[in-house]
Amino acid sequence: MHAIADRYRRLDEGALQGAIARGSYGKVYAAVDLESLATVAVKRQEFPSNTTTNELCFYKALSQAKHDHVMHLRDHFIDKGRYLYMVFDFMDTTLWRRWTMRRRMLPSAMAIRFVTHAVSGVAHLHELGIVHTDLSMANMLVGSGDILRICDLGGAANVYDMVLAAGKEITTEYVRAPEVLLGTRHPTLAVDLWALGVVTMALLSGSLVFWRMP
Repeated sequence: MHAIADRYRRLDEGALQGAIARGSYGKVYAAVDLESLATVAVKRQEFPSNTTTNELCFYKALSQAKHDHVMHLRDHFIDKGRYLYMVFDFMDTTLWRRWTMRRRMLPSAMAIRFVTHAVSGVAHLHELGIVHTDLSMANMLVGSGDILRICDLGGAANVYDMVLAAGKEITTEYVRAPEVLLGTRHPTLAVDLWALGVVTMALLSGSLVFWRMP
């Protein structure tokens, strides 16, 4: 095991060298919380950056209004002024992996359960004035008991100031709303609702509607 901080010890994941997920802005590691002995997920990102600062601000705001279907921040710390570490509950897999491992055909009851959880989580974000902007199945985690939680708020924005900065884009093609594809710099809550619709259709039909991942 490798130290992340005095309180956390990273679990070695073999060929992935400890990382259980990798994204554009950082890596996620499985670790043990030495105080509670719980397995947790620790997300490491370079700091400072607009993305990491943005994500930390939204998660800290959400810590005042926790929801069963949105990931909540357990802890965070900055190491040597270079990396931001955010600690979350450990989840088993992403919705994307669950869907593809089942050959893109989930039992109807399971699909409806995941859709219900996703809708509930998005409604909570919207009530707080938060637009996720990238609601792909890769950003929906599935844990014990088939509980779904929305994660990855690095691209989220405040609905009252919803303007994409120069050079910033909504990344996941298959859930992009038409106005995003047409280049709008002022997306609305509708971009999340469109993405929810695309994910719902995929879960219920077994196929991505507009674009198929390789």
